[in-house]
Amino acid sequence: MASTQISLTGQLSSEIHSQVILRLSTHAEQGLAYETTETTYERAGMDLVTADENILRLRQTRLSNNPQNVFSSLQVLQKPESARISPEFLQRSLIEAPIAEGDPFELASALGYSRKKTTHQKGIRFMRGAVEILVYQLYSSSTSPTPITPTTYTVTLTTRSANPRVGPSSAAGGAGAGGAPGATHQQHSAQELKSEAIERLRECRAVLQGLVNLSREGDVEK
Repeated sequence: MASTQISLTGQLSSEIHSQVILRLSTHAEQGLAYETTETTYERAGMDLVTADENILRLRQTRLSNNPQNVFSSLQVLQKPESARISPEFLQRSLIEAPIAEGDPFELASALGYSRKKTTHQKGIRFMRGAVEILVYQLYSSSTSPTPITPTTYTVTLTTRSANPRVGPSSAAGGAGAGGAPGATHQQHSAQELKSEAIERLRECRAVLQGLVNLSREGDVEK
């Protein structure tokens, strides 16, 4: 499914970790411990990760309420919009395909990609409406007992704005001359959806005000 991913990132000291978790527990509908292994891929002969374009990522996540179930998906992330266009939030196009059956590693290989690197996250995942809030640390492996940076946590706020599908009326041009009315309606709908997603992020950022400074940039492992 194609969408626009909109996010904010920040860092917090382990000294205030419990305060952040308490505040999020009060304002979020759901909070669960989670583990995510993320493998980044690139095509042979193309340094896509450095270029930050067309990155292929395999994400495998376990939640504490169902640890036996691993949710896997392949994501293609496009180059982020520039800070000049979107100074407040990090915005980038995203295509995600859930993997229900088969070996996801074999699938990535069959698509012509090879592994670049793997990261391991452990933390707490909160949901506030359509906003996912992650408070986590990175580990060298899924079985490592100690985080890479024990005194620091990363906080990410992420939501998505779905890309509206072009309906028959707008594809055919609608009732207006040359199809312009249909195209205008389609563009307006996409902007409305993005504006709603941005407002959701602003509300969540306000919840953490005074504890975490959130911005479009952050020292997050890509």
